[in-house]
Amino acid sequence: MQEYKRDIVNLKKNINAYFHKYKEMQGSSASFYRIGRVLGRGAFGKVNLACHKVTEHLVAVKALEKKVLDNEKNTKKRVMQEIAILKQSNHHNVVRLYDSFETNKHICFVMELC
Repeated sequence: MQEYKRDIVNLKKNINAYFHKYKEMQGSSASFYRIGRVLGRGAFGKVNLACHKVTEHLVAVKALEKKVLDNEKNTKKRVMQEIAILKQSNHHNVVRLYDSFETNKHICFVMELC
């Protein structure tokens, strides 16, 4: 049991070091986060407060519903452009995109909490 706790502590240190070095989360999915309360709603989805389960880093997760995106013209293209632009941008006045992933129903952006 003691060895298990030590492994978890080492894992947390490694993930935190990776995050601070590269300013992004290391290959994540929905299972990496505890999703909390809703911060805001929009036409295509909502933004939730979330906590990375291992590092306990607070982030905002923007979840866009795929079924709504399929119904709208050119929205998937715009979502992919948004991801590309946010990944390239590196400015203190622009919200940082840490990661993105897909679930069965949503496209999710893991973003800096402001």
